[in-house]
Amino acid sequence: MKRSGYLVLNSVLAVGLLTGCGNTGSTSTQPPQGEASSQTTAPQKDQQNADQDAIKKMQEVTLQAKEPVELITYLDKTIKNVKSETADQLLVILDEYYATHLIELNESFSKLLAENSNAQKLYEIGFPMDVTKIKDEPLKKYMQDKFAGKLALSDHQGDLYWKVDYEALRGEYSSYLTDDMKAYMELQRDESNKPISSDGSLMITRQELGERIVKVEKYLTTYDKGIKKTDVRNLYQTYLQEYLSNYRYEAIDEKTMKLLPEVKKAYEQFTKDHSGTKTAGIVTEYLQTVNKNKDVIYEHGKAGESIIGDAKPDISMFWGELQHKVEQLFGK
Repeated sequence: MKRSGYLVLNSVLAVGLLTGCGNTGSTSTQPPQGEASSQTTAPQKDQQNADQDAIKKMQEVTLQAKEPVELITYLDKTIKNVKSETADQLLVILDEYYATHLIELNESFSKLLAENSNAQKLYEIGFPMDVTKIKDEPLKKYMQDKFAGKLALSDHQGDLYWKVDYEALRGEYSSYLTDDMKAYMELQRDESNKPISSDGSLMITRQELGERIVKVEKYLTTYDKGIKKTDVRNLYQTYLQEYLSNYRYEAIDEKTMKLLPEVKKAYEQFTKDHSGTKTAGIVTEYLQTVNKNKDVIYEHGKAGESIIGDAKPDISMFWGELQHKVEQLFGK
């Protein structure tokens, strides 16, 4: 449990004083003006100093760490002793560490997999992976450290790589965080567990993507000054761009270059189901543009080069203005 940072002050007992010719009386001694408030705020200042020190030390660990597990080890010792707002800051530092180090970490992992048949050893164990079954001790230690660093192993399309295990982070630290940070971690969990696209194609249905956009919008409207607002707004923009323009393979009639009726109906249903959302307003505007073009999204491609050509001018303009629309709705 978090320390509240508050101490209960003991009552000050009145002391009887003898005065004059044997007369006795009692008076209540009052602390000097300002003393009570300083006693009350002292624990608060102690907590504030402890929280600031925790953030500073986490930053120092980040600069020196060679593995994510080093940050997790410090976090485990510290997070229970700080305020929720400070716990949020510690998770932000961890999240930024992942963002800046994950590419490099996966590059070194690829090299490791190419050595000593390591990839084959891992595939033979299968997924989800039981690390205790790895007989190669250096490989086992490597994998244990990564899992302890709250990384998850993905085998998407046969390629092994590390990603942030937001499910594990939520399970371990949610009770210490503010609702703002909990909501952010949930959004990241959703994307990590089930990415919306891969190799230019949607990996979830357009309806699922619409529901996820609404969930992201809820964060932006609920936490308009959220600690990760910029990242979530960027995620919203990415989702919206995919929702309204990722038409590879399954959304366009290549003979007419028109939006398929079922896709258009899905947009229309979205505006009805989520009529009170800002996203519904954008989708409604888009449908108006689509209607003006009689549902035609693209020009025909050039023979021998491509089936689908450039987007119709006003469709292309709408897509190009999405970033500005998002910034107008949710700020930069």
